[in-house]
Amino acid sequence: MLENKPNFSGAPDTNVWNRKVILPETSYDLTYNVGRAAAQLFVRPAPAEFVTPLDTLRAITRASLLRLHYGVRNFDLDAKKGEEQGELIGAILYVLLFGTVLVSLFVGGINVMNVMLVSVAERTREIGIRRALGASPRAIRSQFLFEAATLTGVGGLLGVLFGSGFCWAAALVLRRFVGEWPLYIELWAVLAGVGASVSSGVAFGLYPALRAAKLQVVEALRRE
Repeated sequence: MLENKPNFSGAPDTNVWNRKVILPETSYDLTYNVGRAAAQLFVRPAPAEFVTPLDTLRAITRASLLRLHYGVRNFDLDAKKGEEQGELIGAILYVLLFGTVLVSLFVGGINVMNVMLVSVAERTREIGIRRALGASPRAIRSQFLFEAATLTGVGGLLGVLFGSGFCWAAALVLRRFVGEWPLYIELWAVLAGVGASVSSGVAFGLYPALRAAKLQVVEALRRE
């Protein structure tokens, strides 16, 4: 019961929080609105049943409701709407994360290309010496492609380690404040992340590698 508060405006009934009674909705329904029906039921499995199949969870919920309703089936248990909403949210998150990954790979690839172009410019005389000693343009191209792949591969491995550590720390925090929160790191996701990083390095390192392979021997040797 809220206390009576003075009204300084002069107009009647302007303070909506004046002399009001606050109580839980369920308590109000039990006393004053007995015929009110519940519109939705949210079921959360126990921590030990975190990976319980949806069909099994639906059967357990149906049996529990029938027992509480004394065998009278005056309810409809349909999780399709929730499943469709969950699938929609998952699809939106997938598109957003996929777009973020593409932007990150593109920005990282541009940086790798700039680094490799600077490396080619600084090592022009080295390239000329190698060409003079008999190295083919293909060997020069392969060398710079390998360097770009190595650079992005190491970056991908560091990203996997950082991401795994972040997930592990987040799981610890969630277990402390939410409850049981299992941590799963799939091998295919790790391989896909490293593979995408290496592929980005090869794709964006191709132009600097081709530029290095097309350098003329005499012009390259004249560079200081």
